[in-house]
Amino acid sequence: MHRSGPIVALLVVVGTLVVPAAAVVAQEEQTSNDEITPGERLSGVVGVQGAELEGEIETRAYEVEIESAEDDDERAERVAERTETLEERLADLREEREELREERREGELSEGEYRAEIAELDAELDAVWAQLNETNETAAALPEETLEANGVNATAIRTLGQEADDLSGAEVSAVARSIAGNESGEVDVEVKIERADGAVAVEVEREDGEREVEVEFEGEPDNATEAVSLAETRLEFAEERLNGSGNASTETLAEARASLEAADAALENGSEERAVELAEEASETAEEAVDERENEREEAEDEREEAEDEREDEDERENEREDAEDEREDEREDEENERDDEAAESDDDGEDDDDDEAKQTDDEPAGDDGSDEETEA
Repeated sequence: MHRSGPIVALLVVVGTLVVPAAAVVAQEEQTSNDEITPGERLSGVVGVQGAELEGEIETRAYEVEIESAEDDDERAERVAERTETLEERLADLREEREELREERREGELSEGEYRAEIAELDAELDAVWAQLNETNETAAALPEETLEANGVNATAIRTLGQEADDLSGAEVSAVARSIAGNESGEVDVEVKIERADGAVAVEVEREDGEREVEVEFEGEPDNATEAVSLAETRLEFAEERLNGSGNASTETLAEARASLEAADAALENGSEERAVELAEEASETAEEAVDERENEREEAEDEREEAEDEREDEDERENEREDAEDEREDEREDEENERDDEAAESDDDGEDDDDDEAKQTDDEPAGDDGSDEETEA
């Protein structure tokens, strides 16, 4: 999926360049992020920024042309011209992508050089995709008869936009992010790539722990024999990744294997067109099996996270219950202490009254009963 974001100035502050912990793993070779030199990374970043700036300049120039057009006919002409230009550019980028992959496979490009070039290519694809969307919006605002009169096919423009999006693919997008970062410029991903002939598995893990896995099949066979061979490689790749997986993906793999066997039989019988059709079906079904397994994994991960959240919520509720019980216990203790204090105070008051009475009795004078008068007489 392509992104849109602010244009980044060509000034690059090397001291603040974030280096991700990314690695690339291949079946026949193993490379690490340490093998990507700072110069290669910087080259990729500068290339991405240059492509973004160039795309912004082209977009602004087109907007000026549309705004200055005298009528709908002239605007439709501009749409037709731009569509043709973007179609040619998209074809060039498709060819460039295949050349880069071939040069990497042949060892003509190091992993770091390959990543830098792919990052720039992805930025160029983003620019083409955005420009096609804008062109489509212009066409949508024009009368159909005006578009037809100027040879504009709105459906073809939308198809080109989808092709630009598909051309990026999982590997290109992930590698680009590992070099140039996300929309905000932060490189927060770890990228692992497992490659086999005609297949690539891309695993992206972010700093927050979120993980994505996507498998895509690349390359186009030239004949029926190559189609069947490529389908066999892709199926073996899928089977290896899905070893011991769930029932759904296992059943889908079985369907892919059946299609491949049928393709082999068609090839032996000389029905090359049917062999190609069945080989493509086997490849597509193998890819579906991998997608199903990843969906199962994501669902299981979601269920695990939901269960963990539920446990945390239950723990929080239990803590709240314990806190409430502790509060009630404290209140009971306070009430009991208050009663004890009142009882003690009451006892103290009673003892004081007894002492006062005793003191009053001791203070009364003796002979008050008239005995002194009788003695005198």
